[in-house]
Amino acid sequence: MAQDAVKIKIRKLFTKKFLCIVLGIVTSLVLFTCLPTQPPILKPPHPPMGNDTPVDVHVLSHGWHTGIAVRAEDLNARIPKLAARFPACKYLEIGWGDAGFYQAKKITLGITMRAVFLPTPTVVHIVGFNDHP
Repeated sequence: MAQDAVKIKIRKLFTKKFLCIVLGIVTSLVLFTCLPTQPPILKPPHPPMGNDTPVDVHVLSHGWHTGIAVRAEDLNARIPKLAARFPACKYLEIGWGDAGFYQAKKITLGITMRAVFLPTPTVVHIVGFNDHP
């Protein structure tokens, strides 16, 4: 009888929610201990040649996601249809990631784990803005 009581207590301890929380904590610890704290600054390998002019690229952090921002006129020169979509913007930010995560109204542990570990559909996210990044 005592063994049955112990088995029941162990089953209650290892619920799906508990295991997801433990998995999330372990994953976070592994990721945060393996990531560098300060990324190196990259310099172009050679000066631009011909019509290639340097483009300033700004890396923006949004917590879980990172966006890349460039001047709209630099990107519009390469992708003209963006000028019609974002006519009055000085900068365009481009992000890429899990469709469920990007479009979620509320970020949950389940959405985050699915985005990190499962092959899911992705989206490209473009936002226009005027303030310097």
